[in-house]
Amino acid sequence: MKNPVASSASFWPYGIVLSFVLFAGLIFYLVYGAMQTDLNMVTPDYYQRDQNYDQQQTAARNGEQLGEALSLAVAASGRELRLRLPGGAPIAQGQLLFFRPADSKLDFTLPLAPGQATEAEVDISQLAPGYWKLQVSFTQNGQPYYKEFSFTR
Repeated sequence: MKNPVASSASFWPYGIVLSFVLFAGLIFYLVYGAMQTDLNMVTPDYYQRDQNYDQQQTAARNGEQLGEALSLAVAASGRELRLRLPGGAPIAQGQLLFFRPADSKLDFTLPLAPGQATEAEVDISQLAPGYWKLQVSFTQNGQPYYKEFSFTR
């Protein structure tokens, strides 16, 4: 007569070991994927910019007070931007930062020439298609100004 306990094979130990192996494989896959993700900060001088936060906020308030005197329009062709700057006193210094939120490697800066005319046209035909932000900062009459515009190329 056969022993009923010896003849029936149990798959529970194999199932438990297999579930642990699959779980460990999943964890290794997730860790590997996290290690391969490119985590770049928005700007390399992030901490320095954080320290200048109050000055930036003052410039932003000044920029908002300009209203329509500081505005941006994309030309109908979609190949150039028209930036209207406030008239009156000449601009002492300034810059246009083209900021791509999705890829910081595409960011670049253009200087605003001292005494810049009240309207500037910027060729954007070479920009990568997608969402862009233009950060305009300049000094006029000793006051800092900053305003941010968004556009899609």
